[in-house]
Amino acid sequence: MRYRPDNLDDITAATKFSKDEIRWVYRAFKQECPSGAINELTFKNIYAKFFPLGDSSHYAHYVFAALDRGQSGTITFRDFMLGLSIVMKGTLQERLRWAFS
Repeated sequence: MRYRPDNLDDITAATKFSKDEIRWVYRAFKQECPSGAINELTFKNIYAKFFPLGDSSHYAHYVFAALDRGQSGTITFRDFMLGLSIVMKGTLQERLRWAFS
């Protein structure tokens, strides 16, 4: 199944990223997930590359659940960008709310 991401303008309006930043992240996202969506197992494998020491799968599970807003079992590019926007550019209150979701 292939997922086609939302319009660039829609993602820009919903996040705090510029169009150029979104394009850059999308290229990397598509390299890791050519279908356009990530399931939990794939997410854990990608996450483990960033934290190679120890077992990061438990924490990755919680991050995945926070990103999978629709509880569909997959993270779309939009889901990913919405979460990344909060974590990287959100206010302290937005980041805390996201972390405890």
